[in-house]
Amino acid sequence: MKKEVLAAVSDMIFAAKINGAAAQAGVSVTFVKSLEKLIERATNLTPKLIILDLNNPRFDPIAAIKELKSNQALCAIPIVGFLSHMQIELRRQAQEIGCDVTMPRSQFNTNLVNILSEA
Repeated sequence: MKKEVLAAVSDMIFAAKINGAAAQAGVSVTFVKSLEKLIERATNLTPKLIILDLNNPRFDPIAAIKELKSNQALCAIPIVGFLSHMQIELRRQAQEIGCDVTMPRSQFNTNLVNILSEA
């Protein structure tokens, strides 16, 4: 059975890259488009990793991290967040509330297969 990864990513280019890397890493990725679906899928699938686009315009990723980390059943799931390298304050805020790993988009893109393989 493949490892499950959840991804809250609205950028179609990144979604395609994640799908390609997932195939190489041998993991299954489920994409979600809302905070409600993220929590629902995380509860039902118990993924090995959650990937969050911290610039996701569809919902507030900071609220998502807070909700995931405050839920006893979900708080142990690692969260990898990616964002523009210029967003130092957003990165600090995400880390403070429990995002396990934050990295610039370029670093995320470069290390994607490894990130998914280690899930």
